[in-house]
Amino acid sequence: MIVMLIRELEHVVSGDPWYGSPISIILEAADPRIVFLRIGNSHIIAEILLHMIAWAEETQSRLEGKHASQPSRGDWLDAESSGQIALLTNNILAST
Repeated sequence: MIVMLIRELEHVVSGDPWYGSPISIILEAADPRIVFLRIGNSHIIAEILLHMIAWAEETQSRLEGKHASQPSRGDWLDAESSGQIALLTNNILAST
């Protein structure tokens, strides 16, 4: 089971996931100026990334034997009210 989950995570990060390009390629190509750009009611790139991180952490927690629940940081974070978005912004801007 754990080996299967590790392979799935590797598939999402650098393989050929069902949704298209792997996340590593998407993030490498992302223009930092649009990571926080919202179009309509869609999630911004930063929110999607934090959503993926939250569920990766929840998966790790479950593998450690903890009770299954929603991610501790939340499922979908609101870009306008999340300190985590500010941290992500600083990291992205620092890398440009």
